[in-house]
Amino acid sequence: MKTSHVGRKRLGVVSLSVLGVALLAFAATPAARADAIYNLTVDGCSGRCGPQTSFGTIDLHAINSDTVQITVKLLNNNKLVTTGSHIGFAFNVKGGGVTLGTLPSAGNLVWTDAGSPVTQAFFGQFTNGVECGAESKKSKPENCVGKTLWAGTPQFDLQFDVSRTTGLKLSDFVANKGGYFFSADILSDTTGETGPIGAKGNVTSTPTPEPGTLISMGTGLLSVAFGLRKRLLQSLTLDIAGTVVTARRRAARVLGGSI
Repeated sequence: MKTSHVGRKRLGVVSLSVLGVALLAFAATPAARADAIYNLTVDGCSGRCGPQTSFGTIDLHAINSDTVQITVKLLNNNKLVTTGSHIGFAFNVKGGGVTLGTLPSAGNLVWTDAGSPVTQAFFGQFTNGVECGAESKKSKPENCVGKTLWAGTPQFDLQFDVSRTTGLKLSDFVANKGGYFFSADILSDTTGETGPIGAKGNVTSTPTPEPGTLISMGTGLLSVAFGLRKRLLQSLTLDIAGTVVTARRRAARVLGGSI
């Protein structure tokens, strides 16, 4: 039994609608972040900044193949500072050659590129670092402490991008010769002491779906769409068949015979 012109038109509209919904659902599925999270657990403060299970975290987020976003989030009301000869925040990139994005500022305080390489007390040399200080002392910031303490934000204490034109991956952030990946100068809310803390290989990874997984998801949604189309086609065919049978019976009654 063939479908009528109107039925085919209705079926086409419904099929396209179902397929459109499936494709929109697939497109709206948020992509998982590609992150590596390090814990700042090593206390390098001369007067001790702990005891704390973790002073904070470093979140590396791959924005694209050339850029990684670094987010520093301190815990237990600790604060980032730049005191004495310490580096506000230091990190190590295999091969170097990176460029820092826009660094944050607030009021008269500003974060600046500390150059390359940098040396952090207790933790050794890193390829890169940033420091916090007063606007009037950009060349040697020393005022990100005391009355001019860096406040950060409720979401994070420090965030900036690191890029390299030849490509930059999360795995390019490596340990220095001492085995440390990152170090930060902090004011401890536990002891009131200032000094450097560090992260040494304690990383948690957030997996990213492989391309095959995304393809499987899309294939599944399309299968659902075409399955619904098949059911609608069967239902529409049965409806038309029933209508034709009913019409034949009525015609038979009117003509007094069978058709």
